[in-house]
Amino acid sequence: MKMGRRPASHAVRVVDRPLRLVRDGEWLLKAACADEDTSLFYDSDGETPAARQQRVTIARAICNSCPVRKECLETAIANEEPYGIWGGYTPPERYTLKRIMDTA
Repeated sequence: MKMGRRPASHAVRVVDRPLRLVRDGEWLLKAACADEDTSLFYDSDGETPAARQQRVTIARAICNSCPVRKECLETAIANEEPYGIWGGYTPPERYTLKRIMDTA
């Protein structure tokens, strides 16, 4: 994900646990989304279902071409990231993946 501020429509979440980085974080520099607008990866207030689907499709296309997609997804799952498209997956999809991984 592009490093920087999230759009103003996203509330800051206070994390009561230390974030667990899966890797050393250098993978972020190789991310396909590094130079993309972060609003492609996060829901916005008042977004219609059609606009959301279009935005998610664009974000997934970027993720699909990413050389560090796996690291991105692992980081989001390990940190229980509740927002955004990470590694091509939405928060509910990541939650399902985590449940599957925890029962395997």
